[in-house]
Formats: sequence, C-alpha cells, structure tokens
Amino acid sequence: MSAGRDQLWRFGALALFCGVPLLLLGLSFANLTQASAAREIAARQQTTMAQIVAQIAKHRAHGATPADTASLYLGSTTPSLARAELQERTTQLVAAAGGHLAEAQFTSTPEQEADGTVAIQLSLAIDNKALFELLWSIESRVPLIDVTDLSARQSDAQSDGGVGTANGALHVDLTVQGHWRKSTG
Repeated sequence: MSAGRDQLWRFGALALFCGVPLLLLGLSFANLTQASAAREIAARQQTTMAQIVAQIAKHRAHGATPADTASLYLGSTTPSLARAELQERTTQLVAAAGGHLAEAQFTSTPEQEADGTVAIQLSLAIDNKALFELLWSIESRVPLIDVTDLSARQSDAQSDGGVGTANGALHVDLTVQGHWRKSTG
C-alpha cells in the first residue's frame, strides 16, 4: 500500500513539475496574443484618428466668407415654409455628399414650430466617408442646422440603392433641426 502511495506521489509531483511550466507557457502565449490584438486595434484607431484630424484640418483651411455668415436662421417666415426650406437644404446636402435619400419625415411639434424650430428625420443610404462629409456640411454652414439624433447600421448595398465603397454602406436615420424667425412688422 505504501508503494502505491509513493508511486501516486511521484506521478503527482511529475505532473506538477511538467504541468506548471506548460500552464505558464500557455498563459504567456495567450497574453502575447492579446497584446498583439490590442496593438492592431490601437493602430487602426490611430489611423482613423489621423484621418479625422486630416479631414478637420482640410475643412478648417477653407475658412468662412462674409456671405457664409449672412443669416443664422432659415430664410422662411412661417413654420410651413421653414419645413420646406429645411427639407430642400438637407436633401441637397445629402445629394452633394453622395448619399441616397429614402425618406424624409417632419418631426417637430406645433409648440416647437411656434418657438421657431423645425425638425426633419431623414432615412438615407451613405458610406462612411460621405457621412462624415454630410455631417460636416450640416453642422458647419449657415443657416444653422443642427443634428439632434443619429443612428447608423451596416446595410446591404443591394437594398439601399447600390451605395457601397471600401468604407462600407450604411443605413442612417438622421434628425436635423433648423431655426426660423418670425418677420417683424
């Protein structure tokens, strides 16, 4: 009985002697793999940030002209005309960015419109780079139009009008609002 117990202890010691280094080697390999994946993610994020910074610098270089700052408000003097003007402006901006507008729906309430705000929700198909251009165009021009809500999801290029680039096609739901002023007099 004692010989069997000694043999069991030897086997346990041998398993421990061989198993611990193998376990440590496996953990080291797993950590190196995770570190490599983290480096790849960091490199991709750094590249993306560099592209964003380059785009921002490109747009800042254009500057503003006196004609750009003529009016902060939509030129319309009634809520219905302001809605129509907002729809026309956003439709033009989507087309200029290379997106395909699927639907436009007004979302502002009568109370908001009475306070001088009109809003529209757009459903469109667009790629990543064009979406950045569209958001820049909306937020950086006058009259002031603000993005109040944005949701994007990867879409099938066939179902969204064939929009597709290396950046990938997106289906975007975008809500924007503009401000109008009642005419005085």
